[in-house]
Amino acid sequence: MRILGGSAKGMALVPVKGMSTRPALARVRNSLFNILAPRLEDAAVLDLFAGTGSLGLECLSRGAARVVFVDADRWCAEAIRKSLEKMRAAGRGDVRVGDAFRAPWREATAPPQDATRPAPAPLGTAHDPTGSPIDASHRSRAAPRLFDLIFVDPPYAFYTVPPHADRMASLAENILAQDLAPDGLLILEHRKRAGLIREPAGGRLADRRDYGQTVLSFYAKA
Repeated sequence: MRILGGSAKGMALVPVKGMSTRPALARVRNSLFNILAPRLEDAAVLDLFAGTGSLGLECLSRGAARVVFVDADRWCAEAIRKSLEKMRAAGRGDVRVGDAFRAPWREATAPPQDATRPAPAPLGTAHDPTGSPIDASHRSRAAPRLFDLIFVDPPYAFYTVPPHADRMASLAENILAQDLAPDGLLILEHRKRAGLIREPAGGRLADRRDYGQTVLSFYAKA
């Protein structure tokens, strides 16, 4: 998979070690970023269930000021950090290993650590699901901020399988209430006929684009 546009156009993303992810199809990404083009310059972006980081990295290549990446898998986080180094954008990316349903990005939007020199985890820090310590050195730094663009691209089963289906709807509602800038967009990728189980309170469906069985739903504040 490669960056499709911007300053890093053509750069191959670092693959995730020993794992099969579902990166967004090139034609879907190309259409998505044509839609978002007027919003990308200097944008603050949150990329949840980031996987390879393809969406957030594309934003950085196209002029976003900052991207916070969140994924529960440490190998995904490592691949994203390596891609950030490769595109010389480590200073604009913040990679978090954690459960998106627990909103780890709200702890702070701190400057990322050097990918080649991860900071030691303080005593008593939390651990990710793989057992690796999460760097908590950022927790005493800057307060969280609002995001202009928020991508949510979980495993498709999360929209339909209990208890994840209800948690996905609640996640969207919480993001709309607490994390999205007043004129921002929340973008969810899902299967046709398998989106959120309810319309999120505090939000409105601003746009929807279908690409075969893949759907992008764009939510704005109500």
